[in-house]
Amino acid sequence: MKKLWWIIGGIGVAALFSNQKTRTIMSNQVFTLKSLFNDKIAKIRKDIAGDGHYGASRSNGTRKHAGVDLEISPGQIIKAPFKAKIIREAYPYASDLSYHGIYLQSLEDKDIKVKMFYLKKLSNLKAGDLVQAGDPIAFAENISAKYSKSMTPHIHVEIYQNDVRVNPENYL
Repeated sequence: MKKLWWIIGGIGVAALFSNQKTRTIMSNQVFTLKSLFNDKIAKIRKDIAGDGHYGASRSNGTRKHAGVDLEISPGQIIKAPFKAKIIREAYPYASDLSYHGIYLQSLEDKDIKVKMFYLKKLSNLKAGDLVQAGDPIAFAENISAKYSKSMTPHIHVEIYQNDVRVNPENYL
């Protein structure tokens, strides 16, 4: 009888910690982050200034990296990863508004939102505008100018599902 309860309990715990919708979206991805770069392979930044992987240590181990850093060239055109509505312009630093970002909500799956930093949205776009997958939406900024030349230029990408941050590396 204990063995039966152990098995049932294990199934219950597994069900509690699994999210069917997350597994479904991850296995039937509606987009990939490589679409940001004309279908080139998105390379994750790793240099002497830090590690751009999701969950990498930040601030001497006091926090984890909330997104993924994808290498770019400053001025490079960034495209919409999916059909989306622009929620708002975003800023990575409250104390430094010279760096920008954009916050998008998927129109194909309203549970998915993407926040990207270190890019300047095109001037003709504003909150509420709709963009198609592959539409140019921004130009990459040179974040290495803020820190040091040892930091590879990149954009920072965060993905939210049902307003919960998920690992964007699953979308590469």
